[in-house]
Amino acid sequence: MSEEQKELNERIKELVYQLRNNPDEAVRFEAIQELQSLQEQAERALNDLIETLHNETDYDVLYLVIETIGNFGAKAEKAVPDLIDLIDSFYDDEEILQLILDTFSKIGKAAKKAERTIKTLITDYEERTIRYYAIQTLERVTGSDAVPFLERIAANEEEDELVRIEAIKTIAKIGTKEIISKLKKLHKKVSSDEIKVNIEAVLGELGDSKIIPKLMARLMEGSQSYERAVSAEALGKIRAKEAIPILLETAMEDEDILVREKAVQALGNIRSKEATDILIQILQDELNKDLRMEVIDAFAKIGGEDIIHALESVIENDSDDDIRIKAINALVEINAANSGTILTAILYEDSSFNVRKAAGKALGLIGGVNDIPPLVDMLQNLEEDEAILEIVKETLLKLGQKGYASALVGLIKNTDDIDIKDEATRMIVDIEPLKAIPELLPLLRDKDSLLRSLTAFMLSEIGKKIGFDDYEELIQAYESGAVERNLAQKQVMYELELKKQDILEKLQTAEAEIALQKERELNLRKIIKRYSEISLERMASLLKFKDTLELEKWLLELPDELAFQVQKDVVRIPQILQDETIEAEEAISKILDSFKEVGSYTCHNCGYPIEKDFKLCPDCGEPIPHCEICKLPISFGETYGFCPLCEAKGHLPHFQEWVKANGTCPHCLQKIPLEGIVPVEHTIKKR
Repeated sequence: MSEEQKELNERIKELVYQLRNNPDEAVRFEAIQELQSLQEQAERALNDLIETLHNETDYDVLYLVIETIGNFGAKAEKAVPDLIDLIDSFYDDEEILQLILDTFSKIGKAAKKAERTIKTLITDYEERTIRYYAIQTLERVTGSDAVPFLERIAANEEEDELVRIEAIKTIAKIGTKEIISKLKKLHKKVSSDEIKVNIEAVLGELGDSKIIPKLMARLMEGSQSYERAVSAEALGKIRAKEAIPILLETAMEDEDILVREKAVQALGNIRSKEATDILIQILQDELNKDLRMEVIDAFAKIGGEDIIHALESVIENDSDDDIRIKAINALVEINAANSGTILTAILYEDSSFNVRKAAGKALGLIGGVNDIPPLVDMLQNLEEDEAILEIVKETLLKLGQKGYASALVGLIKNTDDIDIKDEATRMIVDIEPLKAIPELLPLLRDKDSLLRSLTAFMLSEIGKKIGFDDYEELIQAYESGAVERNLAQKQVMYELELKKQDILEKLQTAEAEIALQKERELNLRKIIKRYSEISLERMASLLKFKDTLELEKWLLELPDELAFQVQKDVVRIPQILQDETIEAEEAISKILDSFKEVGSYTCHNCGYPIEKDFKLCPDCGEPIPHCEICKLPISFGETYGFCPLCEAKGHLPHFQEWVKANGTCPHCLQKIPLEGIVPVEHTIKKR
């Protein structure tokens, strides 16, 4: 054990001692805070933390102790009985109850002992919020076992409707193969239109396209505003393009403002270009602020030149600062780079400080080289408000981070703020040399000797990075073209190394997949030979599934003739597999083939594991993009391309190969050049 580890162990012991014995609650609070910061190393303190649950008298300390226990995840299984006891002591304290439920969720299936307590909170607790939390916790603790209980909650006509709706949404989130049929049966049982429309919405989100006409009918004919609002929202979530005309009519004419908002929201989710003119009209004519804000949110998703012009008009002319700021943020989401002139003018002279601040932030994100000179001019304005100058400095730094050396040079020349000047100096050294050097060279002739010295330093640092001993040698090389040649050669070598790494990673992935398949085959044959029944947990472990829920999903996807019977936590092995016959071997081969699809696909938006035919992610609710060529999901982290004419998507290599061979888009069949494919790099959105 290293000295550092010994010191850490001693520190943890000291913190535990203070937590359990010090009479000063401030000292105990600081001790649990530090233990929480040492979470990964503090597992040995878990037993002491559990004991503290019974003795701690300070509310804030107890809160952090419970939170810290939850952060251990499944390792905190032993704390479950004590947390159950704590519920009795804090039954009327909703904040502590929520925290305990959240802790059970983090512990996951290892908190199975809390199932009865969680169900009791769902059925008996008076406050609705706790019941929501308890429903969500039950799903995380029991997985698909929660479905029958939640079905009873959803079907109970005497139950609180919002609790029933939460139960329905949670059933859908579990997402097993049987859920759609279960929800359809539930739909027939219930009489409440509010419950029926929520079931229909969930069915649509799960990919049941037959439900779309029913949702459209409810939107047109529903007598209750709630019914119409849920229908509109659902049609947007499932991106039902056939509903666009009805949604447009609803957005314009429905008597209920919430329904209109949901219709506008849906049009944004569908990315409906057809909605542009009507939405612009609503933005211009409508008095309701919330509805106008929803229109701007929709614009951020739809995009297009007409929408950008409408947003610019709002920014320049509207009297409501909140609306103007919302419009500025929408330009950022659209990436309206050509709006820099308007944003610069707003930052320069608008009467609202908050609007100017929003414009500055937006310029830092979408501004370009042409926006930099007026920003630098503002720095030189001695009469400008100091708070605005701080915004301008931040904006120029953001533009510098994007690689605009002139923004950093403007800062270095025109600010006395040492911290800003130092940061700009460090950043310019890291910018692409061919962009930084020409911006810096004129500063060597500046009348300010300190600036000349600083410039020589920056050029020297740039030179060191690309193989030149001093800044004079760098300047000679730059003027002769040697710098450009040097960098081009380095780029070629870098790209070759990337290709090499990519090939190695693919080989390693393929080798790991082959090894996994071999291990699964070996263990499956052992299971079939040795067991007539086996626990879900043991089978999941042997077959290398992430958890029992993933195993259950795989078992449900097997063809009926190969079906394993699952009763509670036990899997029964089909007799057909245990016979030493050709038919048995063929059946086992089919099962082995099905392994190849397990865990292969993930939601492109959030990374949640999905199956190849999913239309919506069961976790984040976003649509699953499928490749137009191979028809398989575009998974998390994969780069895809889309047609500039019809926006059809495909794995980028697949799309490129298709266009090389055919010269057309695989969806709309219109001619597009290879360079016309719009590549989309994956951006991480995981929460």
